[in-house]
Amino acid sequence: ITTYARRDAYISIFASLTIEFAIIIAILLFINRYPNVTFKDAISMCFGKVVAKIIYVILFVYFFCKTLFLIKETHNYFLEVIFDSLPWFFFTMPLTVFICYVMSKSIKSMARSVEIMFWIIIVCVGATTLAPLHRIDILNIFPMLEYGVKPAINGMIYSSFSFGDFIVLLLFMGKINVEKGAVKKIFWYAFGCVIFVTIFYVVFVAIFDNSGVKHISALSDISVRSSYPYTQEKLD
Repeated sequence: ITTYARRDAYISIFASLTIEFAIIIAILLFINRYPNVTFKDAISMCFGKVVAKIIYVILFVYFFCKTLFLIKETHNYFLEVIFDSLPWFFFTMPLTVFICYVMSKSIKSMARSVEIMFWIIIVCVGATTLAPLHRIDILNIFPMLEYGVKPAINGMIYSSFSFGDFIVLLLFMGKINVEKGAVKKIFWYAFGCVIFVTIFYVVFVAIFDNSGVKHISALSDISVRSSYPYTQEKLD
């Protein structure tokens, strides 16, 4: 995203997350009002069964491409942080076994696992964000929109595939029991995510300024002292 938005990357991130947050609110309001209506039923009632099937095909293609994207990004992360070389075969085989195992479990089991890992991930990412605070230069985030809004918009467009995780909620509509207070909990988690990720990228830009374009992984490189991608003195 820094390739297109440069120092305005955090603005692109915040704008994209805000749009995503608004859509999540709309979905949650719909689920809260019509708890027994599935996404397919809603589309069929509004546009017909044929359109519903077409949309489901589009969603299948979307999730398939997004899965490939996530696998590629995970491979890049492991390759940069841990290994000097990582052949795709040795990376995809254990990952495939793990995915098949997860798919054999119920949604509730996966949700419980996510709940266990959630705070561990938050603490780790939080520590990664706080560790380099002594190196930030808040002046690096200014001037905002120095070259107009176009770079920020381009950053949003070219990084749009990194967002859109809320679409999963559509597939759960009418298929899960929404416990009391669950909607409110999802709301605050989503809101916290917007704030947390925006702060993370503000810190990243405040450290690297325009040199952030040289870094492949913000999460991995934010703890690096050098302005160039480097494998030493990393917190992770």
